[in-house]
Amino acid sequence: MRKFLAIIMLVVIAAIAGLGCANNPTGPSTETNGSIIVLKNDALSDGTNASPTGYPGNTQMQIGSFVLMADQDKVISQITLSDYDAISTLGDSFQNLSLGSGSLILSSIKNKLNVSTGKYVFVLTPAIRLIPGEKFIVNVYVDILPNAVQSGNIHGVRFYSVTTIDGTGQVGEYSRPFELQSIYIVPQQKG
Repeated sequence: MRKFLAIIMLVVIAAIAGLGCANNPTGPSTETNGSIIVLKNDALSDGTNASPTGYPGNTQMQIGSFVLMADQDKVISQITLSDYDAISTLGDSFQNLSLGSGSLILSSIKNKLNVSTGKYVFVLTPAIRLIPGEKFIVNVYVDILPNAVQSGNIHGVRFYSVTTIDGTGQVGEYSRPFELQSIYIVPQQKG
């Protein structure tokens, strides 16, 4: 019953925060000691021809954004993102993947993004402390390669998981992958 009430509380918090559960592709995840919600941040639009994500050679372009919330104090020590699939890999068109919140850089992966697992693990130093009722926005940035393999509409990066530590020191993992914003890279002019 207590877990059920905690989930209801998170749904109400999400609705009050203006995020709405209709935009939550995953729903709340109930962990042993509380719940975490991860939502696509609808404040960042998908990239389109009319409003592109960027051009080949652009640096520190925002390609995704998500919101973290919890019903009790949690510390996020690690965030994992992943390629959309084995065909749409970030390394084909991007390098220097980083996570930020406001003006703060949380963690980064420099240079090439070709990884055999398709997962990009960010160890957060310092870790993020989630306070009940508050939302923490995480933005995803990349440099677009000058010779980006993909252009036009392409799949975005996927949120994969977060590793948490609660007030008692218990480590947990929230993992419900979903795609963040779609990306539009303006094709290079031929000729």
